[in-house]
Amino acid sequence: MVFRDARIAQPYVMRSYLAPERNPGDQKQAAALTILAELLGGNMATSVLGRKLVFEAGDAIHVSAGYDGMSIDQTTFTLAVMPAKDVDLPSAEAALDKALADFFTDGIDPAQFERIRTQIRASQIYEQDDTEALAQRYGEALASGFSVADVEAWPEVLMSVTPEDVIAAATALGMRFHPSRGSMSLSVKDGGLPPDSVVQDDDEILAESARLVARHHDPSPGAMVRIALAPCSPFSVSPELMRATAELAESLDVRLHTHLAEDPEEDEYCLARFGRRPIDQFAEVGWGGDRAWVAHCIRPNPAEVARLGAWGTGVAHCPSSNMILGGGLAPVAELRAAGVPVGLGCDGSASADSASLWLEARTAMLLGRLRHGAAAMSAR
Repeated sequence: MVFRDARIAQPYVMRSYLAPERNPGDQKQAAALTILAELLGGNMATSVLGRKLVFEAGDAIHVSAGYDGMSIDQTTFTLAVMPAKDVDLPSAEAALDKALADFFTDGIDPAQFERIRTQIRASQIYEQDDTEALAQRYGEALASGFSVADVEAWPEVLMSVTPEDVIAAATALGMRFHPSRGSMSLSVKDGGLPPDSVVQDDDEILAESARLVARHHDPSPGAMVRIALAPCSPFSVSPELMRATAELAESLDVRLHTHLAEDPEEDEYCLARFGRRPIDQFAEVGWGGDRAWVAHCIRPNPAEVARLGAWGTGVAHCPSSNMILGGGLAPVAELRAAGVPVGLGCDGSASADSASLWLEARTAMLLGRLRHGAAAMSAR
């Protein structure tokens, strides 16, 4: 939902999650949400969103997070981002999503968690000298059905919250995160595409992948937090890492993701380096199966489309990015007819103008009609 008013000089994105209220005798989840709000956006200089979006990426000039559990019924947990100059709202929201995904993947910095606890403890102590604040604390709580004992226990409940409690509370809000652990091991000097500064060796990549899965992946049906393993592309990682990652994913029962069949240069690279086309190389390193889904998949030939369908390998169709980069028109109708699961993707900010799945859905429909006629693809 978008609100517009000519009197608003600076637009912003605000996201609200339905959240549990603070309940008499059961205040632990509310305490965890209180600390989560402080961690994510309580202080511009030290919070997770402040550091990532304002000071590191420069995508925003202001961020905040808020939670007030003192409510008779369910309340809200809010996140807000005010984008920097020349950053549009969809891009700001995409940056927010990425920062949240990193938070779930990387976990909570223990030092920051302790700083937040210390700040909260100090504020509770200082309130003891403020008669107006004390009156409001007790009056609001008693009017909401809490006892004096609940009010007096609140500071200790806050101090009992652990990082695991905070992650659990964030997950319960409905923040669905299925981030992938990307990797690049083949730098320019080794015949790959990425610079030396962004590559890691195979052992480091595999060890970190296993650690993140062990720490954050939830295999239960409908899980809100899952981890996938995602070597970037045939020209960014070695065949050995692709094979080892496939074996690790199978042993941990997590999904696989990579870029595949994106442009003519990928065809030329794979033929020159491996003596086979990208999808043949994909199969050679053990990725042909329903555990994997790939981005783009613009250039498979009819035989390769049939192979993807037989494997059950999924495709993330990124129509805007494909057009911006001039990669071509993905054979979406043919892929779907072959039984390939096809979803939508926005691609990264370096390859697309926005991060809107509404836009991608409309563009996918229009491109489908452009290729096969007006009746070829509907909005459904």
